[in-house]
Amino acid sequence: MKARLARLKAWWDGRSPRERAMLAVTGGLIGVLIAWYGGIAPSLEWRAAAAGRRAVSEARLALVEAAATRMTPPAASDPAALQARAEPAAVAMGLEVRFSPGDRGLDFTVASAATPALFGWIAGLRGAHGIEPLALTVTETAEGTLTAQGTLVQSSAS
Repeated sequence: MKARLARLKAWWDGRSPRERAMLAVTGGLIGVLIAWYGGIAPSLEWRAAAAGRRAVSEARLALVEAAATRMTPPAASDPAALQARAEPAAVAMGLEVRFSPGDRGLDFTVASAATPALFGWIAGLRGAHGIEPLALTVTETAEGTLTAQGTLVQSSAS
């Protein structure tokens, strides 16, 4: 090892001051390029990519939180208050609906309804009063009408 360093020193000493300056500047530039492309630039790219991944992750988290909020069953709603708003809307749509208080809200049964009337009633409750079905079962009868039963609750978004 000492022999190599001695040969390198002898080679360096054999250069003129102008050659030494040129070699030192060239070596410095090569060092800067190695530092830039070997460490600094990849670090900056990694940081920018991490910021992009964070933004995507935050957006996904917001979607998951919103979905979790929608999936969480709402607290029990007051059946009397729900019936006071749902019954006039059913009559206006020409539906005959039986209501009964339920564990989580207002249970209802529709024996026979046209598709537009039934789903129009449900959509109208959601839009006008913030009432939505927690559970809904719809069956088509042989006559082409629908029977439905479910539970209405006050929407957590309203």
